Amino acid sequence: MIFIPFAKLEYSFYSYYHIYSFFSYICFERNFSFVYLLDFKKKKESWKQKN
Repeated sequence: MIFIPFAKLEYSFYSYYHIYSFFSYICFERNFSFVYLLDFKKKKESWKQKN
């Protein structure tokens, strides 16, 4: 009986950590793709100016 609250606490901590890492990963991916698209547009513009 003593170990049950500790296990629950540990489980909640791990679940919160996984949720947090999941969301941060999604945000990172979105920002990365957004920056990549902006960079691609800039490269396209510079390529048009060169030719």
